[in-house]
Amino acid sequence: MNTPPISDEEVNSELKKRWNNHLKTNPRTRIRSAATALGVTELELVETDLGSSTVRLSLDFRPFLHGIESLGRAMALTRNESCVIETYGKYTGIQIFDHAAQVVAPGVDLRIFPKHWVYAYAISKKNLGRVNHSIQIFDANGTATHKVYVPPGEDLKGYNNFVKKFQHPDQNETISPNTSTADEIEKPDHEIEKNALLEGWKQLRDTHDFQFLLRKFNATRTQALRMAEGTFTRSVSSDSARKTLQALSKTETPIMIFVGNSGTIQIHSGLVNKTLSHKQWYNVMDPEFNLHLDEPSIVSAWVVSKPGGELGTATSLELYDKSGKPIVMFFGLRKPGEDHGPSWNSILEEIE
Repeated sequence: MNTPPISDEEVNSELKKRWNNHLKTNPRTRIRSAATALGVTELELVETDLGSSTVRLSLDFRPFLHGIESLGRAMALTRNESCVIETYGKYTGIQIFDHAAQVVAPGVDLRIFPKHWVYAYAISKKNLGRVNHSIQIFDANGTATHKVYVPPGEDLKGYNNFVKKFQHPDQNETISPNTSTADEIEKPDHEIEKNALLEGWKQLRDTHDFQFLLRKFNATRTQALRMAEGTFTRSVSSDSARKTLQALSKTETPIMIFVGNSGTIQIHSGLVNKTLSHKQWYNVMDPEFNLHLDEPSIVSAWVVSKPGGELGTATSLELYDKSGKPIVMFFGLRKPGEDHGPSWNSILEEIE
């Protein structure tokens, strides 16, 4: 006799049991860490709470992004495997283009790639004695690309209306994310015309054109950084971020900090004040800005100089993981057409 296939509901129920058991032994674990431990995606864990604390949303990008503005003041969160950034503000200053979008507002500064905003959920989850209300967006692989939290004490009217407006008609059928991923394949250094690459680097007139330079020579970011060492780049130690954050706090130097993933890049512009270390994480814990950096995951760190024509040279500290993916980037805050102030340059000069 043939055994009937296991239904989505049974799979979901079994996963929920496994997650609940995991929470009993790891009560303070984050959902992303739990997903890794259980060998599933974060989206799959979110789906186990459909009908209770979770509502699946319809993600029609343009009205959806504009709708987030109605939440009012919120906490914006973006992360990758190694770094988390959290800032507070309103989702105003929204601009949507053909293949990208941006939110440029005090406290919320985002660059968005809509094709990676695929699934969305409203989640109301009790944590440490209070209920956290959030809108969470995931890519096709089931990885969170951005999260929007309603801070404690804020009016929930905008949030509730948003959830009602965008609630998906199907709250039952389980979504199976595409979990197949492919890391960027790096071709051998000797196949890249190094002199031509460096000449193209020298001719940059806008730092945003760096990505086009990489595509032209079919080079990965870390490969280009290696090939430009001694000319436009300098390899530094993996504790350079910790030292930089400490120096930024001590000297009150304004900074731009970029943290991103496939779907969202989030930027903090301003000061860094309170820094502290906790286990493997080095943190910034300011009232309107938090950063959490997993230091052991830093495989390479570089001080990078990119010419910008009339905009001036941009000098940054850039950290990368074992796959060559960016973890976090630091740029001195500057006005268009001006170089970084002496304080930022001095901080970078001290890094070894």
